[in-house]
Order: sequence, then C-alpha cells, then structure tokens
Amino acid sequence: PKKFGILSDKHGRKRILVIGVLLQAIFVVLIPLIKNYYVFMLIYTKLSLCSMLRLPAQTALVIDITGGERRGKNYGLYSFATGLGGIVGPLLGSLIYQCIGKSIVFYVQGIILVFEAITINLLIKEKRFSRINVVVE
Repeated sequence: PKKFGILSDKHGRKRILVIGVLLQAIFVVLIPLIKNYYVFMLIYTKLSLCSMLRLPAQTALVIDITGGERRGKNYGLYSFATGLGGIVGPLLGSLIYQCIGKSIVFYVQGIILVFEAITINLLIKEKRFSRINVVVE
C-alpha cells in the first residue's frame, strides 16, 4: 500500500483510482472464462493487486474531498456506506449466482466497475497540490 500510495501521489489520485477500477473490471470479467486453476490463481492475484492499487488513492481522495470541519463525519459516512456495500454486495451477488446464472454475476460486477470508473472520471475534480518544502529554523 505504501508504494501504491506514493504512485497515486505522483500520478494523481483520480487517475490511479480509475486505472485500478478498470483493471479490476477486466480481471473480474475474465474469471468465468478461465478453466485452469493456476490461471485462475494468477488472475485472482492480479485482481487483488488492482484492489490494493486503488485503495490508497480512493481513501486519500475521500479525505481530500471531505476536508474542513466535517472531515471526520464525512469519512464516517463513507466508511458506513462502504461497509453497507460490503454486506449487500455479496448477498445480492449470491442471489444472482444461484438464481440467474453462475457467470452473470462476474459480468454484472465488471459492468458496475466500468460504470464506477466513468462516474469517478466525470464527477471528481481533483485538486493539484504543489509540494512545498518548509524549513524550520
């Protein structure tokens, strides 16, 4: 995460977040097409790396956007929303997996991730911060 955080600081949080989400979408869509266990392990490892790529950028963007006196409250609401998504997502995914089809859940997740990347790219205006070296005597 530290290396990915440095990468997002260097190249822009929004850009790294969008790239991470799009790469996740690609790897999620590939999962139902894989028939070999070792290839699945490789794709799942890459999927996990993409998740680690986007997480520092995502968290930093939330903190940047919710600056000021309401930062704690807004970050708490963000944590609540992501926790709620972590509960509802697997339940809904399991329902789709069992009732509609085994592969469709991965395609739906891929489509949602692409939509998420497009939404992030359109809605978030990232502030550019200049690096200022402060010398204290």
